[in-house]
Amino acid sequence: MSTWGTGRGVPRHIAARVHERDGGVCQLGYPGCSFYATECDHIVNIARLGVDRNSANDEDNLQAVCASCHSIKTEAEKRAGIQARAAHRRARLKLHPNERHPGDW
Repeated sequence: MSTWGTGRGVPRHIAARVHERDGGVCQLGYPGCSFYATECDHIVNIARLGVDRNSANDEDNLQAVCASCHSIKTEAEKRAGIQARAAHRRARLKLHPNERHPGDW
């Protein structure tokens, strides 16, 4: 599903200020980095902040990054989220190991 036109992402005027502040240079420098920043990234992702998207677009929480580094960071955050949810499920199941499902009665 496309998010085009839904207002998602960092507003252009804020992204422009972040790119100017960071000198158009990628702030991550992961392997394969082009060093030319083309995107604006949340340093602490929105899900971990626990705030709405407008509050998360504070310039102090944004950095200029290249597309390659951004995709690497996003994939790592995605994996960490999946692992955290799985750990939460496992912990919840350990609390009630012998309870039967209500549909099994």
